[in-house]
Amino acid sequence: MCEEIMNRTGKETRNIVLGHLQRGGAPTTFDRLLSLRFGTAAVRFTEAGKFGTMAALRSTDIIAVRLKMQSVR
Repeated sequence: MCEEIMNRTGKETRNIVLGHLQRGGAPTTFDRLLSLRFGTAAVRFTEAGKFGTMAALRSTDIIAVRLKMQSVR
């Protein structure tokens, strides 16, 4: 998957195993399904041109939240 994303976007892409990133124990079914929903939403946001946003959970809905850019001093 990473190689395909890299080929299509020209952006460096890395694979990460969730268990290597988290420190809170094994992922639950909720964690796995939520990550699937976030990933799907991120692809849909990109297809819709909603750049500068992140996928967020509001109640039971996945929504796009605009990221505020801050200047670095």
